[in-house]
Amino acid sequence: MASNDPLPSDFSIQPAAPQHAEPIRQLIEQADLFQHGLDWRNFLVALTPAGEFIGCGQVKQHQDGTWELASIAVQPGWQGQGVGRSIIEALLARHTGELYLMSISALKPLYEKFGFVEIEREHMPRYFRRLTQMPAMIAEFERVDERIMVMKREGNA
Repeated sequence: MASNDPLPSDFSIQPAAPQHAEPIRQLIEQADLFQHGLDWRNFLVALTPAGEFIGCGQVKQHQDGTWELASIAVQPGWQGQGVGRSIIEALLARHTGELYLMSISALKPLYEKFGFVEIEREHMPRYFRRLTQMPAMIAEFERVDERIMVMKREGNA
């Protein structure tokens, strides 16, 4: 790497623009994440100084009024370099209210660092209770030898 080449950690987080809609969809599909509700207007994206799309994430609102941290994904060559963490931090800075997420249990320690705690089914909003009962969703998580979990982060006072 030449001395004037950007370091692998050189990237910025910004609101998505229309041209990011398809790269977002492709990355979410590649990452094998739930693809419902991929409205680019809800997303923040990570871009290199040259404008290369390297990651994304969103906070989306459900019909029941709950908000969900979702669709956090990073291009494989950029994983492990703080991109995902930066996306999550930026999303949490923008949304300070109560927030939920659904993930595989292996990621529990990551999300706990951001103040999320796993919640039991009886404490889940209706949207998440229904989703965690869907046979296709259960099968998807069992396919990767994981269990599905829902976590909650209380709003900032």
